[in-house]
Amino acid sequence: MQTLRHPALRKEFVSRWRAAIERLETADRLSLYVRSAERALAVREADEARSWAELATRIAGDKIEVTILLAQALVSAGDFVAARVALERAKGLPGAESFALLLAVERAEIALRDGDLDLAAREAQRAAELKTEPALALRARNILGKKLLAESQWQEADLHFAQDALFAAAAGEGTAELRARLNRGIALMSNGRHDEAGELLEAVERDGLALNNSAACAYAAENLAILATWRHEYGRALAYTERALEHMVQAGDRATVSLVLANLAELRCKLGLFTHAEHALAFGKQVIGPGMPPSVSASFGVTGARLALIRGNTSEAWREIQRVLSQPRSAIFGEAYLVASRIALEEGNLPRARDNLACAREVVVTDKFRAEISLLEAYLRRAEGLPYLDVAEQALTLARSEGDEDLLREVYTLLFDQYRAVGRLDLARAQITLAEELRDRVASQLDGDIRKAYLERVDVALISTLREDVEASDVLPRELSGPQPSIAGTGPATMRRRPAAKRELVGQDPTIRALTNAIKRVAPADSTVLIHGESGTGKELVAEAIHASSTRRTGPLVSLNCAALVESLLLSELFGHEKGSFTGAGGRRRGRFEIADGGTLFLDEIGDISPRTQVALLRVLQERTFERVGGTTPVKVDVRIVCATHRDLRSMVDRGEFREDLYYRLRGVTLEVPPLRQRLGDLPILCEALLERIADDQGVPRKTMSQSAIELLSRYRWPGNIRELENVLRVAFLFSDSSVLSVKDFTSNVEELRNVGQGSNPPPRHSLPPASSEEMVDLVETDGPIPAQESDATSVVYSYVRAGQSSLADIKRQIERDCIARALVETKGNITRAATLLGMKRPRLSQLVKQYGLGIATEDV
Repeated sequence: MQTLRHPALRKEFVSRWRAAIERLETADRLSLYVRSAERALAVREADEARSWAELATRIAGDKIEVTILLAQALVSAGDFVAARVALERAKGLPGAESFALLLAVERAEIALRDGDLDLAAREAQRAAELKTEPALALRARNILGKKLLAESQWQEADLHFAQDALFAAAAGEGTAELRARLNRGIALMSNGRHDEAGELLEAVERDGLALNNSAACAYAAENLAILATWRHEYGRALAYTERALEHMVQAGDRATVSLVLANLAELRCKLGLFTHAEHALAFGKQVIGPGMPPSVSASFGVTGARLALIRGNTSEAWREIQRVLSQPRSAIFGEAYLVASRIALEEGNLPRARDNLACAREVVVTDKFRAEISLLEAYLRRAEGLPYLDVAEQALTLARSEGDEDLLREVYTLLFDQYRAVGRLDLARAQITLAEELRDRVASQLDGDIRKAYLERVDVALISTLREDVEASDVLPRELSGPQPSIAGTGPATMRRRPAAKRELVGQDPTIRALTNAIKRVAPADSTVLIHGESGTGKELVAEAIHASSTRRTGPLVSLNCAALVESLLLSELFGHEKGSFTGAGGRRRGRFEIADGGTLFLDEIGDISPRTQVALLRVLQERTFERVGGTTPVKVDVRIVCATHRDLRSMVDRGEFREDLYYRLRGVTLEVPPLRQRLGDLPILCEALLERIADDQGVPRKTMSQSAIELLSRYRWPGNIRELENVLRVAFLFSDSSVLSVKDFTSNVEELRNVGQGSNPPPRHSLPPASSEEMVDLVETDGPIPAQESDATSVVYSYVRAGQSSLADIKRQIERDCIARALVETKGNITRAATLLGMKRPRLSQLVKQYGLGIATEDV
């Protein structure tokens, strides 16, 4: 049976073996049941051993040897309560006096595994002091030594196991000698005597091979892996863990094999070997089968969730963590809650992230996980637009005490972002230098493909990108003429031109995180996407992100602003034209649909197209063919359509301004882009990205924002959204003589911000003065006057609508979205309860949640 590793094969063999035994006489059956139970115990098949022992007990009745065997099987299966009952029963059976010391040792084993060290020591002390067979005495002394290890009495444990090794060697107990030397190696490791521990463990592995003791070899290799990890020698740790796995498979210990595989998966994940890590987890699940112990299952689940999160599959990561947290509470719950918090942060679900972080605080016990709690708290505060430097520095202190490279690298990157945002490039550069030292220290221990995989990890590769970024912040382009300023006293600067800043969505606001997550889900599909948002919010960037993440990314992305052309020109731009089809058509011309064949066509301001264009567009969407203007030959194309509008198409359909059939064709998936005023916490990140783009456009050094300038911009409502912000930054950038933009740079050069700097928001441009509360009450003829606070709100809304800054329909949509978001937060994402709060039908609310991209919500509890 020892050679049968596959659970299904082993189960089939055991079933047939049992059927064969049951055809024998009673005495023969008992003998084979006992031998089968002992064999299963030897290879640590706990459930199988328990089954055989129970069968033997039914035949043997009150035979003490069988009752003790049952107790041993129950201990192996982790059922300590039942094991104690069996041992108590054995004490009263005939012949119990002859087994008194064995019973004491068995009780000591149970107490040790149950965490009752004092009881374990009392029971074991009797057997250790009395004259008994060496094997039993060594078992008792092993328990006493483990108590010393558990109490961190390293020197005493070292001496104790050294004596046990000599005793076992003299008695010819080879297995006990290897066990004592192995435990002595653990004592030396824990006492900081790493070189001695390594030599001893290497010797145990060699001697275990000579004695064909695979279990001793496996435990020695696994502890050598731990020692290498402590030394940050991850390449050696990986080799030792893989060796331990080979030994453990030979030993037939499936439960321990699965634990080694969990450690192997975690180590491979650390080194960037993500596919190999997934293989280790899959193999572990296959080896252990459906009866995986909860502790092993939880370890697999947490590692699997981390891998899924790295892969960007937050749904799978969340399912793995939910499976872990649905099991009986264990020591791994703290780590599971931390991973759950990371998943929620990735999805932009800040309330859920904070809830899981609070749960983690209640159960974590190590500085490593406390450091991760502080790090995630800093991420949360940054996403909420709150100060986070003190929490990040706390995470740094804890991570340094643990020496965990992954956590330290995350903290250094977070501090880099903070220092760069406030213009402290010297401190930002220092963080990157520390991160580089960490990276290089690990990489120097790795070889070949493993080193390459580690350096290609996204977070590791990011270090080089940030280094280039921070160095570029100090330099000037070569093309600048005239005297060059010195940098840090090193003489004339020799500069390289920076690449243009990448156009992409940036921000940590929950709405942006939800939008980014929705883009990841939508992009791989080929469905039509409708992007809705106010003018200037960055709808084109969303379209670019969808294309870049789609299967069509190698094809063209073609854009067209439908509002910029009259009907005849728009039709020609979309579908092309034949020669002579209209005045000036001197030859055949391909339209945007043909140019975009095999790629994506982005139609901006789709709500502004004429009825005739709507009909033509509907035909293309239905049939995937069209005819050029003035032509009769059908042209077939393979194009994905992404549309954008700031208008309320649903209201336009109701008013008869937009075709209903086209509307439903276009809104296969709807993504909502939030206005800037709803995510003012992202201003520092947005300003940084826009200033980077402005500097690259002009070929001059980059500039940063002062904190007071950020606070000024936060008090403005930004009716023109990101586009208006970029224009404001360009003006301030142009007229500022400093590398750090101040409040004065904005208030002196931007009229809209002048009044903000003086303490009041200006009225929207080109608007009539808002009516006072009294005027509003006099004008409205209803059942009663509008309350003052409501009339104030109404006057502001009306002034925006009157000034053309926004339509009433858009404002209604925004109010609806905000109220739904608040209700979901209050009900923790439960749609049924949120619908009750809002006085809506649940199906309609569910539809709006998806339409507005408000993330994941539960249907019921």
